Amino acid sequence: MIPTQELTEDDFDRRTYFCERMMDMLDNNIIQLEDVMFSDECTFSLNGHANRQNCRYWSTENPYWMREVHTQYPQKVNVWAGIVRNHVIGPFFIEGNLNGDNYLALLQNDIIPALANLFPHPGNPQLPANTIWFQQDRAPPYYQPNVRQYLDTIFPNRWIGRRGSIEWPARSPDLSSLDFFLCGYVQRNVYKTKPIDLNDLKERITLAIRSITPDILNNVRREFYSSEHFEHLLH
Repeated sequence: MIPTQELTEDDFDRRTYFCERMMDMLDNNIIQLEDVMFSDECTFSLNGHANRQNCRYWSTENPYWMREVHTQYPQKVNVWAGIVRNHVIGPFFIEGNLNGDNYLALLQNDIIPALANLFPHPGNPQLPANTIWFQQDRAPPYYQPNVRQYLDTIFPNRWIGRRGSIEWPARSPDLSSLDFFLCGYVQRNVYKTKPIDLNDLKERITLAIRSITPDILNNVRREFYSSEHFEHLLH
C-alpha cells in the first residue's frame, strides 16, 4: 500500500509546466542534471513507523516486529539529506520539529559548508560552485522570507522551490529522488531489525546512507528523466 497526496485540479497543469521547463533546460544544457542537488527531510520513529506521506517501503517478507504505536510523545528523529552528482549530503539530524529558523541555521551551518567543501566556488571557497542548483519542496519552513533571501544570495537564479527561480509544483514528492529512492532505501536497511534506541536509529540511518554507491546514484539521477517518474507526465 502506498499512501499518496490528493492532487487538486490546478496541480496537473503546474506539474506539466514544471516538467516541460525542466526538460527544455536539460535538453538545451542550461542545467546539468548532475549539478542539481535534490533535498528533503524525513521522520523516522523508533517503533518502525516512518513519515508515510511521501515514503515507500518495500519488503519481500513481513517484518512482524513492526507495529505502529500512537503516543503523545513518539520517539523519533528528523533527518535532512540531499543528493548531488555522486554524493549524498548529510544526513543531518534536526532537533525537534523543523521550522524556518532552524532550517536557516541548518543551511548556514551544515548544508552550504558541506556543498562548498565538495564543490568550491573558484572565487570564494566558502561558497558552492556557481554551477550548483539547489532544490527543495514547498514545505512551510522553506518558504520563510529569510530562508528565501539566503537562497537568493547563495544560489542567485539557481534554486528550485516555492518562489524560486523554478517553481516546484505542489504535492509532487514523486518527482524528487529523495522520495522515490532515498527514504525508502534507508527505511529498508534501517528496519531489518528493530532499533534499540534513538542513538542506534541515528547510527543505522547514517550507515545506510553511507552504503549508497556512485553507481546507485547515477541510476537514481537517470530515473528523474525516465518514463516512470517524469516523462510520462507530458503524455
